[in-house]
Amino acid sequence: MNKKFNKLLSFMEPYKKKYSVAFFFSIICNISRAMPPFLIGLAISELARNIATRVNTNVGGINFDYIGKIVLIIVIVGITDAIGDYVSNYLLSDAVQNTTLDLRRSIYDKLNKLPVSYYDSRQQGEILSRVTTDVTVISEALQQSLLNILGSLLYTLFSICFMFYLSPFFTIISLLIIPICVFAFKKITRKSDPHFKELQNSLGDLNGYTQEHYAGHMVIQLFGQEEESIEGFKKVNEKLNTTGFQANFLSSTINPLLSSVIHFSYIALFLLLVLTVLNKPLVLFGLVLVSPMAIGEIHAFIQYVWQIAGPVGNITQLTNLLQTASASLTRVVEILEEEEDYDVLESIDLSQEKIDGAIDFNNVKFGYSPDKLLMENININVKPGDTIAVVGPTGAGKTTLINLLMRFYDINGGNITIDGIDVNRLSKHQSRSLFGVVSQSPWLYSTSIEENIKFGKLDATFEEVIEAATLARADHFIRTLPDGYRTVVNEESSNLSQGEKQLITIARALIADPEILILDEATSSVDTRLEHLLQKAMDEAMKGRTSFIIAHRLSTIRNADLILVMNHGAIVEQGNHEELIKQGGIYKDLYESQFQ
Repeated sequence: MNKKFNKLLSFMEPYKKKYSVAFFFSIICNISRAMPPFLIGLAISELARNIATRVNTNVGGINFDYIGKIVLIIVIVGITDAIGDYVSNYLLSDAVQNTTLDLRRSIYDKLNKLPVSYYDSRQQGEILSRVTTDVTVISEALQQSLLNILGSLLYTLFSICFMFYLSPFFTIISLLIIPICVFAFKKITRKSDPHFKELQNSLGDLNGYTQEHYAGHMVIQLFGQEEESIEGFKKVNEKLNTTGFQANFLSSTINPLLSSVIHFSYIALFLLLVLTVLNKPLVLFGLVLVSPMAIGEIHAFIQYVWQIAGPVGNITQLTNLLQTASASLTRVVEILEEEEDYDVLESIDLSQEKIDGAIDFNNVKFGYSPDKLLMENININVKPGDTIAVVGPTGAGKTTLINLLMRFYDINGGNITIDGIDVNRLSKHQSRSLFGVVSQSPWLYSTSIEENIKFGKLDATFEEVIEAATLARADHFIRTLPDGYRTVVNEESSNLSQGEKQLITIARALIADPEILILDEATSSVDTRLEHLLQKAMDEAMKGRTSFIIAHRLSTIRNADLILVMNHGAIVEQGNHEELIKQGGIYKDLYESQFQ
């Protein structure tokens, strides 16, 4: 518990001056807010004395000077209250928003440092829920609860000070209700806290389910699974509904319970005041506990007792928000404390090295879990400038092999070298900067086509963009678009065909001019005619650089220098096309099956 709040405090630390000044003005505000009942009591007492004197002696009058001074003080106090409230809320809002900004930035930075395995094991929507919904809940809790709770506590404290001044005995009697309220509060919150944690997890599940099914709505409609999708959503939503009811119901019982205790205490104290103070002093064992109080003092005391119920109510009303924020904070801290992707502290300076693209896998072992190895004793020798094709049935380990090369996963044994340099001696940024990748599923972000291509080289000129697009055979179709290279890709990239998107991603890889090119089913999304054009472009792009091609269409890799045939995580065959056909093994079966 303390750990996660210490984490939050570390984000608040840079803005402690603003928080401190906000709290200072909150103190001034609440002192000013607590004074009027006492001042009004003085005015009422003076007015009562003036009237009593006038009735009994038929002389004297209303002391307007005294009452006027009190009214003036009340006006000044009211203005001070307003100024303090405005300044404290202004400074707190600024500090909270900056704290939230830093928190989101830290989460985003953390997400960029987490290993691929973290994303493989979680729903995108669930991660998104932590970054957006949970952080928003924390921000709202800070904004609404900090000053409200502090103000309520300060107001209660200052009110108790005035009550002690008026009557220490009855103040002590009044404060007996506080332990009862605290006990009830702790009991209920202890039972509701787990439900609020489950509530936020259920909300993350709902976001994950919605995001996945929204992204795949065309597939759902294609297979007529709308009803099943709706039923699945109902189950997730029903779980959220049940958990939300349990959490909020338990939490909502605090306010009526404490209000009942306070109201009964208020009535009992009022009767006790009337029966004792108005008649004679309260004496116990010869000790005068309470002297008769003026009518204005009684009014002020009763007013304070009544108004103390307000801050207590404010705190209990914030219980739901605080418990939700506590659960959200737990989920956010879980991300911030995730183990980051391992990287070397001191890496080799590649600026002094000439990378030719020679790659060696030496007895490489890998498994997604150490006790279940997927690959063992993988040995590959790639010469600079060679084109390597990786083929095999689905699930054979083709993409995994490439992911190991780019260090998206760390190997469990052996080593991988590039030009004799162990990749583990390079930072992951250094090693990945050597690669240009065209994946099977093209990814574009919502900006212009020019900016999407420049994503491979941010400082590229417009001429370089055109050159890369021309090489990728994308220039012609881009120029036919209404705004050409300035055409903005919409959020789902639905204003471009799958093939057009793939052409742009190929141009993006080419503009970076990488030492090693990886094509992961790069032509699978285009038609046969366009595939023929792309193959020519790829042949041109692969000249002079080491290239890896993952392919299901074996006709596209006949000219590869080396073909690796994988099955169940192992390299079962390797050689060029003619050699593998002569072997009559898996490759020949795969190749001939595509032409039967």
